[in-house]
Amino acid sequence: MVSYLWFSWFSLIKQQGFCNMLKISAMIFCFVAMALVSSVDSVAESSNDLKKKIDQYIQENAIYSDARPDEFPDYKFSTVPESNIVIVYLIGREFCGSGGCSLLFLDASGEEFTEIGSTALVNFPVTYKGKSKNGFPKFGVTVRGGGIMEPLESILSFNGKEYPGSAYSKSAQKVTSIDKNSILIDENTPTYSSLE
Repeated sequence: MVSYLWFSWFSLIKQQGFCNMLKISAMIFCFVAMALVSSVDSVAESSNDLKKKIDQYIQENAIYSDARPDEFPDYKFSTVPESNIVIVYLIGREFCGSGGCSLLFLDASGEEFTEIGSTALVNFPVTYKGKSKNGFPKFGVTVRGGGIMEPLESILSFNGKEYPGSAYSKSAQKVTSIDKNSILIDENTPTYSSLE
């Protein structure tokens, strides 16, 4: 394959002349560079939009209006394989209790991030469990505390409108092993500060 590409390149040089090929190469390089810059700008803009949406959600759903800036929630987030879903794990007294913290689900398929659910009582790790029949991703989350002696894994699925409001489920099962490749968020995921 590589030898074929080299042969094609040298054939073009013979036909077009060396100077013309340099011009064509420069044009190709410029197009590639512009595409890369555009892609970087798009990622940066998307990242900005994500932070704005998270900050907006925190402000609208904050329990304590007297929180000092150093008490504002932190968060961890992850994109989800083969989907337009972003999950956000909110950390702090605003969104956590003895049973765990809140996991926010955002859909990035439209022009802006849309909230499609928030699940309370979630603990690390949050894992990817493939897709439901409706095409939305399923997540495994650890449930502990609140009288549960051993950690359990609960599966969170999209019901057509939203993800469930609580991670506690009668179908939760004992955690036996976790595929490290399926982990989306855990204690090692970078933490970001909100409302800065």
